[in-house]
Amino acid sequence: MKDFTRAFTFDSCWPPADSELNTTPRQISGLVFNREGELLALSRGDNDWVPQQGFEQRRITSDAVLVIDPGTGQVIRRWGANMFVMPHQITIDRQDNIWITDCGAHKLFKFSPKGELLFEIGGSELGLKLPTDLVAMDDGSIFVSDGYGNSRVLRLDAQGNLLYQWGTKGDGRGEFNLPHSIAADATGKIYVADRENHRIQIFNADGNLLDIWENMEQILTLRFSGNKLFALSNLAAEKGVVRQLSANGQLLTEFPTKPDGTAADFEWPHAMAINADCSHIYIGYTATGKRLQRFIRY
Repeated sequence: MKDFTRAFTFDSCWPPADSELNTTPRQISGLVFNREGELLALSRGDNDWVPQQGFEQRRITSDAVLVIDPGTGQVIRRWGANMFVMPHQITIDRQDNIWITDCGAHKLFKFSPKGELLFEIGGSELGLKLPTDLVAMDDGSIFVSDGYGNSRVLRLDAQGNLLYQWGTKGDGRGEFNLPHSIAADATGKIYVADRENHRIQIFNADGNLLDIWENMEQILTLRFSGNKLFALSNLAAEKGVVRQLSANGQLLTEFPTKPDGTAADFEWPHAMAINADCSHIYIGYTATGKRLQRFIRY
């Protein structure tokens, strides 16, 4: 009998063997679809983040953004060389502008849809310390999970000026222990992946706590596709899992990020993108995994 909870299966034929995604392994820390339906992958190039060792404080010399044809699995163009130290996540706003969070440089970068740098946000006035992710709102403002160093959420205006902030390190209500990802639904509610507290905290746009979903393991990435919320959990490949959650946090579907029966290295699932009709989910792996894989709804 078909398991309707485990509704996705590993696509072993994607990317194809001749794709540089296979021939040139690299850590993939972020994924997003643009308006054209192309898949943008955020690569760490030759500056690996190794567990318990960290990363080098230097700019990555290779192109950090790989634009991929999701049908063929081939890289069709690339950009972003000599710009980033440790790119952590990538997202897109309603105008198809591209935002990259660089936790190594303690900065946020905004690019045009063609990859032209529009501006960067950082500096002593904000005090970003290893930020992890951001979500852009319809009014141009952005919410930032300032995660490894500060354990807080910032709301910035469209020019990067601080509007307000909330959160301190802890395990109480509204506190964070490594806010690792952030997302927003169509109503403007803000979802924060409180990674080391193994939960998702939900706030309104003013930072008031609305709900907490507990027992979520280590939430690495939160992403919406339409009105559907997906959560990527767990750093270990053996336990990595993607879950689709209902509006009240109930489990709808789930699947492991390491295919059954494989001996290949799928360590540290970190990036996730879902296509428009939620039929394909793409997972990027960091640490030693250094791969990009696809799972398809069956």
